[in-house]
Amino acid sequence: EAVAALMGVPESVVGFTVSAAGTSLPAYVASRISAEKGFGNQAVANIFGSNTFNICVGLGLPWLIYTVGIGFKPYHELENDHILESIL
Repeated sequence: EAVAALMGVPESVVGFTVSAAGTSLPAYVASRISAEKGFGNQAVANIFGSNTFNICVGLGLPWLIYTVGIGFKPYHELENDHILESIL
């Protein structure tokens, strides 16, 4: 909350950014080690697989839980006031 207030960015944007960095950092470290040892193909495959998994699970699983648990109806509770200005 303090970082968001200091930067003038919504808390949700800071939360998404920290979450994205936290899920990508282990894949980056593993790929960097593989590349330094001369296994470039393994490094690329690791990042590709990690990103594919993050997209499928990060987007698909919450959607599945929401639609199965609540039923398929529009979700309008997420605030998006001034999000475009904070991104730009």
